[in-house]
Amino acid sequence: MPFAKFVQVTFVVLAALGVYCFVASAREGETRRACTPLCAMHPDYAARNRLAPDFELPTVDHTRRVRLSDECRDKPVVLIFGSYT
Repeated sequence: MPFAKFVQVTFVVLAALGVYCFVASAREGETRRACTPLCAMHPDYAARNRLAPDFELPTVDHTRRVRLSDECRDKPVVLIFGSYT
């Protein structure tokens, strides 16, 4: 009789593990389907405050460098990348 109980308990544990894996896989698939590409990358700046990471770029005439945190915090910023030759 003890062997039969062992087999039953083993079957129940394996069945529970199979159900858990199936549910976890389904949940991950649903998250992946609903998540935007930005969400999938998990960037720090896509959180509640929506702040872009700090960076520094030269001005068009290359006379100085502009840092995002110094000049443009809390304002919309439009960056135009192009060739100014």
